[in-house]
Amino acid sequence: MTLHPAPLPPVRHSLARRFLLVLAGIFLLTYLSVAGTVFGSIRNYLAHAIQANLSQTAADRLASLQAVFTRQMIDVQALAALEVMNDIITGDIDGRIGRTLAGLKKQYGLPGHLYAFDDKGKLVASSHDNGQPLPAEMPDSWRIADKNAFFVDKHKSTFSREPALAFGQAIYASFNPQLRLGTLIITYPWSAVTQEMDNSSAQFLILSPATQAVLYADRELPAVVTEQAAALQQPQEEIGLDDSLFLAGAAQARADGPVPGLAWTLLALAHKQQALQPIRDAAMQMLLLGAGIAVPITLLILWLARRLIRPIATLTQAVAHITASSDLSKRVEVDSDDELGVLSQAFNAMTAKLQASLAALEQLNRTLEQKVAERTAMLQTTNGELHSAIEQLKSAQSQLVQQEKMASLGQLVAGVAHELNNPIGSIYANLPILDEYVRDLIALVDTVQQLPLAEAHRQVLQEKLEEIDFEFVRKDAGTLVNSGKNAANRVKEIVSSLRNFSRLDEAELKDVLLEDGLDSTLALLHHQTKNRIEVIRHYHLNTPVSCFAGQINQVFMNLLGNAIQAIEGPGTITLETSREADNAVVKIRDSGCGISPENIRKIFDPFFTTKKIGEGTGLGLSITYGIIEKHQGNISVDSVLGHGTCFTITLPLQLET
Repeated sequence: MTLHPAPLPPVRHSLARRFLLVLAGIFLLTYLSVAGTVFGSIRNYLAHAIQANLSQTAADRLASLQAVFTRQMIDVQALAALEVMNDIITGDIDGRIGRTLAGLKKQYGLPGHLYAFDDKGKLVASSHDNGQPLPAEMPDSWRIADKNAFFVDKHKSTFSREPALAFGQAIYASFNPQLRLGTLIITYPWSAVTQEMDNSSAQFLILSPATQAVLYADRELPAVVTEQAAALQQPQEEIGLDDSLFLAGAAQARADGPVPGLAWTLLALAHKQQALQPIRDAAMQMLLLGAGIAVPITLLILWLARRLIRPIATLTQAVAHITASSDLSKRVEVDSDDELGVLSQAFNAMTAKLQASLAALEQLNRTLEQKVAERTAMLQTTNGELHSAIEQLKSAQSQLVQQEKMASLGQLVAGVAHELNNPIGSIYANLPILDEYVRDLIALVDTVQQLPLAEAHRQVLQEKLEEIDFEFVRKDAGTLVNSGKNAANRVKEIVSSLRNFSRLDEAELKDVLLEDGLDSTLALLHHQTKNRIEVIRHYHLNTPVSCFAGQINQVFMNLLGNAIQAIEGPGTITLETSREADNAVVKIRDSGCGISPENIRKIFDPFFTTKKIGEGTGLGLSITYGIIEKHQGNISVDSVLGHGTCFTITLPLQLET
């Protein structure tokens, strides 16, 4: 029977169209990404360049104004020192000061007028030569009690019709430098400042931080309200005025600069939309250029797609034939030496190898079941071994958990035994003394009964004895003391048993929880902390540490005792434990008085103490340092005078012996 190749299904999605869309998409994405990146970079660079240029323009214009004002300051200082100013004493009756001021104004071309006032603020002379009447009193804004030259910001006064600036200098007599004669004022009309600012292509704003007011605004700028003026004091690269954005450059005059009191903020502005218009024009040109490039690229992609699809179609037909007929002898004609030609050669080689592999595949199929059976047996054996290992692991885990439980129980028992031992010892030692005291009291009562007392006294004594049932107390007291002794002996035996059970030997190296030592030490010091000091615990270690427990507890006792003594009145002590690598870290922090820098370097020296004579030996921290060093650890201190102290102890988890 002859098999015919199966008909190919209709092409629903052309590979050529996909190829065209993919390459066109790559081109558009790449072009737009590069164009967008370049546009953004150039835009940002241009904006920063404009802003930097505006900042420089603002700085230059402010420097120009400061130079003008500095000359005014120098002029007022020089003029105030003229010998003719001594005539203020006589009220300038001969008019010399007035003529001098008028001549100096004309000679130096000063834009404003000069005024000389006596020390009471009365006008003595001025540079006005038109005889117009002037106020007799100095304005309040000019009354500045300063020996040095001073500056008065934009203001209105009775001496001028328009706002002005003022520069002043106290006048002292040349024959007595300590005698103040009055004040010399040079006014600088605001129109001169406006003229200086208008002689530029840039747009400027002058703001006063002191009054939060706009002193000057370019005529082409939108109106600036008071609320905006306060916000404009902060450095900004862009500012908004009346729904318009402006690029801004700022310069700030310092109040302690060449002109004392001049603290202006000068802003140079440029309309953002106009400033960045060139970059938008360039972006439009880039888009047009991209559209022009896309046309030939699209045609090239179409030709290339058709060139690539033709051999692929031939190869597809060959595959369909082999699929339908299982005839691996079918070969594809190779008519090129490019990648598609190599693909056709590879296809022919593949079909040849498939022919050879079919025979081997049949042989493999015959032995496959046997190999599967062998591998299944091996897998079952491995699973058994794995199950056994899991059981061993569970057993080891249970043993480990039990060991940990016993270790924790031993530590708990050791703590209880240690806490009971001291009070029970005290009870046991005091019971014989109490027995002796009771016997003495009974003998004393017997002696008192034998004394020759008055009948009334004897009656009162007898009533008291009967009230307390003295004869019963005499018999029962010894019994109670003996019972107490027996109970104390029993508790001592229990404590001894507990200590033996836990193997508590403070002189031997063992693994202990540092948190237990801290809590035990705090229990001993509870009478010093209760109702006064809050103890905060942050325990994160909870890992046994190999150490000499008694010595480590002595370290805790020394540090906690010092912390309690350092706190006068209410306070807090914070205890922290943690682990860092193979080390245990303990931090003891108090809110006490702290340690001065000159003492903190000497606190571990033997016999060094800041306590009064008789209150401390100066050995506590020295011993502490030695114990920590013996444990191959280290101790450090961090303290701020008046804010507390923190001791940090680092110990190895396993002490090398």
